[in-house]
Amino acid sequence: MNDMKRFLTITVLIAAIVLSGCTSSTTVRLRLDRVAEVPPPPQPRETLRIGVVTVLSPKESFAAYRDFADYLAGATKLPASLVLRKTYSEVNDLVRTGAVDLALVGYGGFLAGQKQFGMQLLAAGQVEGTTQSTALVLVRAEGAIGSYQDLKDHAFAFTDPLSYAGHLALREWLGRQGLSPEAFHSRIVYTFSHDGSVDAVLGRVVDGALVDAYWYRAYLSHHPELDGKLRVIARFETPGFMVSVTRPDLPAARKRFLQAILLNMADTAEGRRVLAGLMMERFVMPAGEGERHDR
Repeated sequence: MNDMKRFLTITVLIAAIVLSGCTSSTTVRLRLDRVAEVPPPPQPRETLRIGVVTVLSPKESFAAYRDFADYLAGATKLPASLVLRKTYSEVNDLVRTGAVDLALVGYGGFLAGQKQFGMQLLAAGQVEGTTQSTALVLVRAEGAIGSYQDLKDHAFAFTDPLSYAGHLALREWLGRQGLSPEAFHSRIVYTFSHDGSVDAVLGRVVDGALVDAYWYRAYLSHHPELDGKLRVIARFETPGFMVSVTRPDLPAARKRFLQAILLNMADTAEGRRVLAGLMMERFVMPAGEGERHDR
């Protein structure tokens, strides 16, 4: 406060010198009793940054992701920032560079990130008692295609190159037969969302598509008018569904804190509501992942 008084004294002296050149008819009144200290600028609050890949279109999925971010904000007492990206690769880059603290990705995206930079799993989504999922091959109901083999030399849609249920499950199945999607189909399209793949089939852009069973079921629940317009002609089991991941250099205490919030979500009514929006029952830690997570 002494510095403030010295500053005000010097300011008054300078003002007096300047004003002494004014004409005698000029009257200047200085009020020093109303001077207040200017508060320092507020420090930015820490923000919890959450990355999400929009495997359903943003229109279909944004409300569920926003609710997830709001839930974490309440649990951590931190403002939460939601960062949406179109592809698994883009979200993995957000995790790798530290642009987000945690992310929701498909299991294929996690496997790629784990291999590339040591991405770590916080918790896995569980649906109907399992963390696994099923990939479905869809075709138009009115067509003559009755099996996956009938799609040879036809155009086909995948969701994302890193998606397990939307791409890798079928590529691995073909690989065991010495084939590839590029060799089996006349044309390959990546739509980067499950509903985009459904639309590609219905719009006759392609003749078949691979989508995740849970996402497809949720999409139909919001679009009952599509019931009966598509047929499932093949199924492939996948090792994982949606998972929550983080970067390897996030402080261990923060990882444990975030992991505990996720694993306990199903214990509250609000948490269950948010999980239902994400089409899952709860987050769990798969057997064996705990040891790898702590390394």
